[in-house]
Amino acid sequence: MALFANDLGTGLSDGTNIPIDILAAPFSEGFMTCRLIKGDQTNNMPGKIVCGNFASTISSGQTLFFALTLGNPSLSGSQISIPFFIYSQ
Repeated sequence: MALFANDLGTGLSDGTNIPIDILAAPFSEGFMTCRLIKGDQTNNMPGKIVCGNFASTISSGQTLFFALTLGNPSLSGSQISIPFFIYSQ
């Protein structure tokens, strides 16, 4: 059962930058960009948000706090979890 809309409730087009807020130093606004990759409910493909283009390296002792907004699906009486996958190279 697909809960979220293909655009994750953002109202944005595929490939569009998603507004984010950087919440704590030493990072600041513009540190990275995040883009929407729309899902396809018909074919059970989830929507994704991909963040990259970091302005500098994040060292192992640093923590990046950021926030973004998604449209919550209307599903009363249920808790919804959104997984985060972090890839590095």
